[in-house]
Amino acid sequence: MSNLPATAVVIIHRQLGHITRQQLTESGVSRYQRASLEQSGVLTPIGHWVYRVPGFAESVESRMISVSLQHPDGFITGPAL
Repeated sequence: MSNLPATAVVIIHRQLGHITRQQLTESGVSRYQRASLEQSGVLTPIGHWVYRVPGFAESVESRMISVSLQHPDGFITGPAL
């Protein structure tokens, strides 16, 4: 992740390995840099404008973050325990 600005790295850690295209742009990553990061395997596109950084452990929480980022107007529900 050394090719990413510090702001993007903070977001990725906070979101358990996920970041949106908008967050990358706001962190100063151009579309050409984003394409280069994809080609080099630093970012993996996983859905509607959302990227995942390989190497972060997948978990229920990380999948919920991924879905939430892909559908920002939606919400996640489940049964109460």
